[in-house]
Formats: sequence, C-alpha cells, structure tokens
Amino acid sequence: MPYSFPGENISTNEIYLFDTQANTMIAHDEKPFTYFGMFHVDFVNSCDQHNFFWAEDEKHFYYLISDRGQYNMTLKKIDIETGKVKEIITESSDTYVDMAPRITDYPAIRPLFKSNQLIWYSEKSGWAHFYMHDLDTGAEKSQITSGEWRVREIIDVDENEEVIYFTAGSRESEFNAYWEGFYKINFDGKVVAELIMKHLPDFRRVLNELQRYSVSGNIDSGILLNISDANMKELIECLKSKNFKGVRKWVVDNMDNDPQKIFRKIYDHLYQTAEPSTIPQIILHIAEYQYKSAFVADQEINLMACLIEIMTNAKFK
Repeated sequence: MPYSFPGENISTNEIYLFDTQANTMIAHDEKPFTYFGMFHVDFVNSCDQHNFFWAEDEKHFYYLISDRGQYNMTLKKIDIETGKVKEIITESSDTYVDMAPRITDYPAIRPLFKSNQLIWYSEKSGWAHFYMHDLDTGAEKSQITSGEWRVREIIDVDENEEVIYFTAGSRESEFNAYWEGFYKINFDGKVVAELIMKHLPDFRRVLNELQRYSVSGNIDSGILLNISDANMKELIECLKSKNFKGVRKWVVDNMDNDPQKIFRKIYDHLYQTAEPSTIPQIILHIAEYQYKSAFVADQEINLMACLIEIMTNAKFK
C-alpha cells in the first residue's frame, strides 16, 4: 500500500474474513482503519502478518491497529460467530507508541492461549519492558521485566514451563549499550516473596490468600492484584446489564482487598460511567454501605447489598 503524502487522501485498511469450507465471507463490525499496528520492514514476508493472529479455537481473530500518527496502539478481537468487535488494550502517548524498539523488529507481543494471558510490550515506564495482561479483559496482571534497560524481541515462549526467552540491551553496564543479550525469565518470578512483602507483617493474610488462590492449582501474579488493578470495567458491565451472578462473582474474587479501597474504587469508576442525574443517589448508597462496613459481621453481604442498590437504581451512559 503506497504511503500517503501531505495533502493526499489517506489510504485505509479493511479486514476480510472467509469461511473456506462454506466459501462465504464472515461479516463483522470493524470499520476501515488507517494502519495495522506496526509497520515491519521485511523484504521477504508481509509487513502485516505479525500484527494479527487467530485464537487456537479459531473462534476469535486478534489484530493490532494504530492511528495515522501512531499516538494510539490498540489490540482488538473479532468474535467469528457474532461478528462483534471488542477492544482489549489501548496504549496511548502524546508522542509515539511503538510495539518494538526498532522498525526491523516484529511487534513484541505474544498471546498465551493456554493460560488466557497476553505478553504486552510497553515503554510507559520510560524503558521498554514486558507486561502480563488478561487476554479477555486486557487488565494488567503484572510487570514481567523492569529496570533501566530495554527488552527487544521475544524469541520464544514456553507456556508449560512459563518461561519467556528474549533479547535485551543495556542490561549489563560493562557491555556496549548497542549489544544485545539473550535472556530468559519466568512469567511470575518471585510471586510468593512479593506477596509476603505486600502484606508484611500480616502473615495470616498471606496464608489465607495463598490457600484461596491455589485452589486453581497454580499460584501466579494474579494473587498480587489489589483493587487498583482489578477489572472495574467488568463490574460496571455487570451492573449495567443487571447481571447478578456476574456481580457476585466479582465480589467474591475481590473480597480479600480492603473494603474501604473497594468502595473508593467503585465510587471513582461509577462517577465516570453513570448518568449525571443518578450520581447523587449512587454516592448516598456508597456512603451508607461504606459506613456500615466498619461494623458489619459479613463484608461480602454488605458489599453485595450496596451493588444491588446501585444496579437497581443507577442509569449508565
């Protein structure tokens, strides 16, 4: 596709999906867009083929797109059965968003379908690092690498052993900054130690969270999430759709957090998503149940009662 110069019409891309067995086109809701996520200079392969991928069950199509100035980079997916488009993650910057440190590198993201996670590349800290996100919701689960150095390319991922093999630069001060090293890192390196430091000196809390979380058979970085990292978008959607079971599941999953922080986070998000005319009533509900949380016998029931009041009376944008 030719590059558009100033004053010329900007070309757009469209996604066409086909059912090869039925010999039919799959309808979907995605509109024409300016660019796939990252232009990759490769004289052999298509520059776009690393900006999209199929889920292993072939029921979802994922793709990375950006705007003309590359101020925003968005990962989306199309539900093949319904044609619905869902935005998973958007990374934004006032200057430029890139998904790899060089134009000759492929986008440094990797879906992990077995664990329903996504390795995401970001320069938001000022340095290029890998982050782990939920592949369904886009919620950040943990930062995988950190420090004053830059990751470069994902070479391979062993999902069974939960190990990422990658290249990076500037990590060892005795080496030339332009040299690249080959490294490996676990998905969740020191998760138990981080959990202990998070709740020190409350070791009972540490044991309770380990016991609760290990029911799934695995202890990963999800155990480190607090309410500030929780997927509030999921709760809001459940409240809007009056999905009682979904609300209760959210409450159960987040009850190990400080009740006061939960109420504060709910307040912050509802203030942005509720219709202005219903916000005063929502604030009164939150204030009432936040006060009760200081002496109630069961925090879970108290929070559910608050959310039921909001679900019943609030109107959303």
